[in-house]
This record gives sequence, structure tokens and C-alpha cells, in this order.
Amino acid sequence: MKDIFPDKIFVRYHYTDFEKLLFALGYINKLKNLLDKAEQEISRLNNKLKKQQEEIKKKQESNFKEKEKLILKINALKELALEEQINIHYTKEIIQLRGIIKYLQEKNNKLATEIERINGLNNKQ
Repeated sequence: MKDIFPDKIFVRYHYTDFEKLLFALGYINKLKNLLDKAEQEISRLNNKLKKQQEEIKKKQESNFKEKEKLILKINALKELALEEQINIHYTKEIIQLRGIIKYLQEKNNKLATEIERINGLNNKQ
């Protein structure tokens, strides 16, 4: 009868100590290779994590700098707004003072005309 499984593995229950050591050594080498690959993967992932952490830190620093710039701009705008409010207040006061000056000039002109009229009456007498 022809064997239909030429690659068939025959299992033996009794191995010599040397064969057992060879099997163990092969198994240890496979485990060592797996461990090396795992260490490489861990190292790669650690490097990737460090890069991501550095990028996050740079973004945070950049955001902090932008925030500081915005705060400085806001403070400058607040100062400008305060100066503008002061200027508006002074402009209103100047307009009021111009109105008062105009009113006083009109009164002064009326008084001057009245004085001239009185002087004219005094001169006629």
C-alpha cells in the first residue's frame, strides 16, 4: 500500500536527551526571535510616542504664544478704546465750551452795543 502522506510526521514518544535539547534550543531561538521583534516594536512605538508628545508640546507652546499675543493685542485695544472714550469725552466738552464761548460772545456783543447806545445817549445830552 502506497503512503498518501509522504511528508507524514511520525511521532515518537521516546527522544534522546540530545534531541530534547535540540528541540528546546530551537524553541528558545524562536522565542528569542519573537522577543527581539517585540522589543523592536516596543522601541518603535516608544519613539513614535515621544515624537507625538513632542509635537503636542510644540503645539501647546505655540498655542500659549498665540494666546499671549492675543492677550497683548486685547490689552492694546482696551487702551485704545479707553483713549478713544477720553477723546470723545474731551470732544464733547470742547463742543460744549465752544457753545458757551459763542453764547458769551453774543452776550458780550449785546453788552457792547448797549454800552455804545448808552454812550451815544450820554453824548447827545
